[in-house]
Amino acid sequence: MRTGKKYVSQVLSEALIVHVETTFCSVGNGTKMSLAWSGKGKILLLKLLLPFMRKKIITQAKAELERFKELVEIYGVDFNKSPKKSN
Repeated sequence: MRTGKKYVSQVLSEALIVHVETTFCSVGNGTKMSLAWSGKGKILLLKLLLPFMRKKIITQAKAELERFKELVEIYGVDFNKSPKKSN
């Protein structure tokens, strides 16, 4: 994976607009992955609830990134292959 690579995605629904930026940067012999999320509700209920859900969304995103990191460490960049052998 190229360092400094950024992936941008947007999810649109009847109730919500979400914009996600995922960036990868080389750090030492590893890769730092950062995530920036922004969203807003289209309906009144979500407009009111999203500010209160912010902490839960951040916690969930961190858990998902950690799981993704574990999968990459086990399978490498190709998830179709067998797990990497440890030395």
